[in-house]
Amino acid sequence: KPHASYPFFHLRASSRKISEINVQGIAMGEISYFQHPMIRYGSLEERTYQVSIFKACLKAPTLVVLATGLGKTAIAAMVIAERLYRYKNTRALMMAPTRPLVEQHTRFLRNVLNIDGDHIVSLSGLLSPGERASLWAHAKVVVATPQVVLNDLNSGLVPLESYSIVVFDEAHRAVGDYPYVPIARKYWEISWYPLVLGLTASPGNRLEDIIEVCTNLGIYNIEFRSERDLEVRKYIFKKNIEVIRVEVSKDVLVARRLLLDVLRSILRNLKSLGILDIDDPARISVKQLVETLEKVSSSDFKNPQKPKIMMLLGLSLRLHHAIEILDRHGPDFATKYLKESLFKRGDKSSALMVNDQRVLLAYNLIKNKRNPKVDKIIEILNKALNEEGIPKAIVFVEYRDVANYLEHVINEKVPNAKAKLFVGQGYRKGVGMSQREQLEVIERFRRGDYNVLIATSVAEEGLDIPETDLVIFYEAIPSKVRTIQRKGRTGRHREGKVVILVSHTDYDVTKDTIYYHVTKEAEEKIRRLIKLALPKIREKNRELYNEFLIRNDIIKKSTKKRSTIFDFLKEDKI
Repeated sequence: KPHASYPFFHLRASSRKISEINVQGIAMGEISYFQHPMIRYGSLEERTYQVSIFKACLKAPTLVVLATGLGKTAIAAMVIAERLYRYKNTRALMMAPTRPLVEQHTRFLRNVLNIDGDHIVSLSGLLSPGERASLWAHAKVVVATPQVVLNDLNSGLVPLESYSIVVFDEAHRAVGDYPYVPIARKYWEISWYPLVLGLTASPGNRLEDIIEVCTNLGIYNIEFRSERDLEVRKYIFKKNIEVIRVEVSKDVLVARRLLLDVLRSILRNLKSLGILDIDDPARISVKQLVETLEKVSSSDFKNPQKPKIMMLLGLSLRLHHAIEILDRHGPDFATKYLKESLFKRGDKSSALMVNDQRVLLAYNLIKNKRNPKVDKIIEILNKALNEEGIPKAIVFVEYRDVANYLEHVINEKVPNAKAKLFVGQGYRKGVGMSQREQLEVIERFRRGDYNVLIATSVAEEGLDIPETDLVIFYEAIPSKVRTIQRKGRTGRHREGKVVILVSHTDYDVTKDTIYYHVTKEAEEKIRRLIKLALPKIREKNRELYNEFLIRNDIIKKSTKKRSTIFDFLKEDKI
């Protein structure tokens, strides 16, 4: 077991005064840099909130919750530097879910850490086991996907006991059987000097999600900051958030009500059969319908009308989805969906729909109509690129078909627009983008070869998409994580603008409108959930935290200090 040296930040007696000076320097337009023997001077801006979080991360296994653009990776680099400085002859491991993220983090750490670049390596499944074994044996800092780490751990290639810090990027994934879970468990079992650091924009939407993530990783402390916090506000520029309510045409409204009426009739039928206790489309969810269909499909369900019930449940799911597409993506994509999923299937349920005059009328009302959001996107981008001088924009959309369509329309209708599709790998009805292609698009967007990125969720999580002055939400989204990640793409170094397009009408309330209100208070809900989760997490992981203190030589196993470990968190020993 290597000898632990004294922490560097205890030696910096004037660190608090330096921080105060730095804050004043930034206010005057100057930049102060983070100083550490293991950090290249000038590579990291010293931000007071990052330094505060960094110090907290050294005191306990910590989950850092920061919105995109606030510097989670910078904090990870600081922690890695201090752990390698304090615990000589130990190593650092950082994991990320995808190869592009792994390559991105590797480049960042090579630029920041005062370590020979050859000793900072990235591992992927593209390397042979023999090549990976050699890198595991000699590298000081390893960046890898969790799948590779778990496979090599099971093969005995990973000397995990010698790692004094393990970083779990996108830590909210540490649930169920995701590889982060067994890796963390093994790390806590064998590491000489264990410390876990989790990074995420949001730990989860529910209290139980946060508790599960923290329990699985052995987290004892959570550090959360948002752009509303005073210590963060001075480092970011204002985001002008504009919600544009796009009016829905009367034909679309009539079509929507007709489809709702058909769905209501089916739900009433299912209720009369004793299958559902709800017949209001506004109160039934896709999850409820899917769970009911699974129950009815099982061999345990005995009912002479089982085929009819399954057909009605399948129809209700398809109609529910058709209404959602109409609400959020417009009449053109709803028309396409109705044609493919209801009219062309050739089964009994399709025959029912084809013969229902309400469905046919709804289809004819929306046929050949374009989503008014498309015209609004064209208007916004034309003004931004050609009148306001905004150099780059990102348009976030939910579905790839919509993204593909927008790329074509924007390039055709917006002067000087060089739009490029940016999607993930898997695609049922077409070719997605490989991770190499994704990185190439990002680089060309950075260089200015493209000035508009039409992106699906692949651009939301972690990837170093160049900052833009304009981010457009083609539709509001219900996920708190994704909203925070999307907004973080602008306003990092200069004032940015976020535009959210919401379907709206005086006559009806669409799902897009509901989703906007759901996401509006996302950050405050995360703050409340963390406050509720923290005492439960500390109770669950108390023994692990004691092990952290003992194995890191912070307290001695034989002393009475073990009963006063909470005092350690209150003291500024680091």
